[in-house]
Amino acid sequence: MKGMKLYKKAVGGYLSALEESKPELFKTIKNYSDRLSGGEQETFDKRANIQYAATMNMPKSQRDAYISSIEKEYSKPTDAQFKQVKSSLGQKFKPTYTYIAKDPDKPAATTGYYRDLSSEIAEADKKLKALTLTESKTRQVPVYTYYEGASGPPGLAGSRPGVARQTTQIPKGSTYSPGGGGGGLSVPQPAGYRSPTGQFYSKSGTRNVTETFTRPQKAGDEEYDKQFAALQRLQKRHDNRFLYHQYQPSKGLTGQNVYSNIGLSNTQSMQPKPFVNPYASYGTSFGTAKKGGAVKMSKGGKAAIRGKRFTGVY
Repeated sequence: MKGMKLYKKAVGGYLSALEESKPELFKTIKNYSDRLSGGEQETFDKRANIQYAATMNMPKSQRDAYISSIEKEYSKPTDAQFKQVKSSLGQKFKPTYTYIAKDPDKPAATTGYYRDLSSEIAEADKKLKALTLTESKTRQVPVYTYYEGASGPPGLAGSRPGVARQTTQIPKGSTYSPGGGGGGLSVPQPAGYRSPTGQFYSKSGTRNVTETFTRPQKAGDEEYDKQFAALQRLQKRHDNRFLYHQYQPSKGLTGQNVYSNIGLSNTQSMQPKPFVNPYASYGTSFGTAKKGGAVKMSKGGKAAIRGKRFTGVY
C-alpha cells in the first residue's frame, strides 16, 4: 500500500471511519488487515495513524483529492496488491504530506518552474548512467629472473648459460622449488619456480607497477552525487507539474490572499504588538527619571555579599 495511504477519523480508528463513510474501501482494507500477522498489523495501524495526521494537515483541496485517489486505488482487494502491502511493511515508511491532484482534462504545464520535464529527466538519467571514472593504482610485485636459451647444468662443460631476462609473472602451473643441493659434482640450486616446460624462475627483487582502469561511477563519487542531486530536483519539479491546476492562478496571488488561495489560513498576525513600559513597576515613566536625577538606590540594612560598600538594590 506504499505507506498506508488511508483516510481515518480521529475517534474510532480508521476502520470504523471507513466502514461508515467508505464501505467499499473498508472491505478491501479489512480484508488485508485480517490476513496480516500480529506484528504486521501493529505496523500497519501505526503507519495509518501517522498518515492520518499528515492527511489532516493537508489543505482541503489536497485532502479531498488524496482520499479520492485512495478509494480508486483500493476499490477491490487483489492478491497482487496484498503482497505489495505486506512487503511494504518491511520497508522504510515515508508519509504523504502533499498531494497534487492531476486533472486529466488539463495538460501539464510546459513553461514555468513546475512543468513537464520528461525529456530533461530522460537526458539527465542517460548522462548519469554513462558516467565513468578512470583510476590508477600502484602496487608492489615480485620480479623474477630466468635465463632464455639456457641448456645443461650450469657450470658443466657443454652447458649454455643463456641470456638473463626479468619478468613479473611466471607461467601458470609452475611449482615452487626450495633449492639446495651442492656437494660433489652437483651444483647448488637457488629457490624459485619451475614452469611446466622446465624453465626456472628465481626471485630477484620487487618493482612498483601502476595499473589504470576505468569503471562506471556510483554513489559516493563526486560527479555522480552532483548529477544525481540535479536529477532528483528535476524529478521533484516534474512531479509537481500539475500544481497550478490546484491554486487557481487566474485569481492572482497577493500577500493577502496567498494562504487562502492554496487552502491554508494565515493565523499569524502581522500587526506589531503594543509597547509595554518595562519601568512601570518602579513607578517611573519610560524615558524619564525621578526628581533629583537618576533612580535612587534603597539603603541596605546590612553588609551585602558584594562587600561593605554595597549600598542596596533598586
